[in-house]
Amino acid sequence: MLQDPGKFLDSLINYDRDNIPDSIIAKIKPYIESESFLPAAVAKVSKACTSICLWVRAMYKYHHVAKTVAPYRQALQSSELELAETEKILAEARERLNACEERIANLQAKYDDCIRKQHELEEKSQLFSDDDYWMNIEFYLLVVCIKVKNLLIQHQSGFQIVCGGNVLNLSSLPKFANLPESITQNRDGFKKIFDSCEPHRSEISEPWQTDLDSFQRILVLRCLTADKVTNAMQDFVSHHLGQRFFEPQTTSLHQVFKDSSPSAPLIFVFSQNDVFMHLFLSLAFFHSILIERKKFGPLGFNIPYEFTTGDLRICMDQLIMFLTEYTYYALQAGHINYGGRITDDWDRRCAMSILDEYYFPRVLEDDYSYSPSGILSPATRKYRSCSALELKHCNKNNTVALSHWLNSQQARLTT
Repeated sequence: MLQDPGKFLDSLINYDRDNIPDSIIAKIKPYIESESFLPAAVAKVSKACTSICLWVRAMYKYHHVAKTVAPYRQALQSSELELAETEKILAEARERLNACEERIANLQAKYDDCIRKQHELEEKSQLFSDDDYWMNIEFYLLVVCIKVKNLLIQHQSGFQIVCGGNVLNLSSLPKFANLPESITQNRDGFKKIFDSCEPHRSEISEPWQTDLDSFQRILVLRCLTADKVTNAMQDFVSHHLGQRFFEPQTTSLHQVFKDSSPSAPLIFVFSQNDVFMHLFLSLAFFHSILIERKKFGPLGFNIPYEFTTGDLRICMDQLIMFLTEYTYYALQAGHINYGGRITDDWDRRCAMSILDEYYFPRVLEDDYSYSPSGILSPATRKYRSCSALELKHCNKNNTVALSHWLNSQQARLTT
């Protein structure tokens, strides 16, 4: 028991109290009846044995209660089985009843439909006795009017002008005032664009090719071939912003998995892009500086603080929460995490001043660097966040391990 207290406690917790042998009950019965084995008496001798005494008396009482309740349990189980069987029979009977009611409803609907058809046939049969039956037939007057007015209806031509209205609307802008006349004078040039397989990449006849910018040429293309506007917009975005804005980007799941953890799933890593990576690297540098300042005693902080990897993990969890659940300004790590741990006003002011140098919106920019030399900068995909597996290998109370981890990350960045 003294060599392995945990194993002893597990044996007490997992003890099979429902199958206590009668021989054991007979052995402990004299102790139960003895006044010296009462918890109050045992507490006077040993506080540690009081819990054992209470546990033994509880097991003894549970055994007798279980023996008394066992017949009732068996009767209850048999009653529940009978009830389940009865409910099963009742459910089957209800299903048969529902099927019968459904068949009756279908038959009633068919009967009502037959009665309705019978009345309609009886009403129509009376029409055959009327000499003016064809004059009273439904839509007869409408048919006569169509026949009379048929020659007055003008047939529509085989084609419709679709693009002309767009060209005229576009010509209302000062830049395109002469567009209709230009199309009329240079039909062959615009017809080549219309007949081209890639009209969005064809050049417009002068002076429109020179006078118009790329977006204005898309407006002209919309008047000629509206189905190619989407392709033209893709080329426009690709030329001014880059291919990555409309082409799907490939992602290495093996690399992304290293950035995930139980508190930072893959969906968060994919959705936040580089925002989380930049901010977490700033927090890691700030945490390493706090740990290094501990080595200088009173010169580092007025009061010694035990910063651990748990503080950095809490910062990461709250950063995820701020980025996913809140919309206001969320760079509050100093006030929420370290501000709660640091109790001295001057130490808090010092920590907040250091935090302002590493944790602010400018770190999200690609050209930002943490050092004046510009060697250490948070370039995309040049570092990874502290994953759950790496934090698992760091002892919570071992700040040196965290310093080594941060130094290794810094060395990998500089190379």
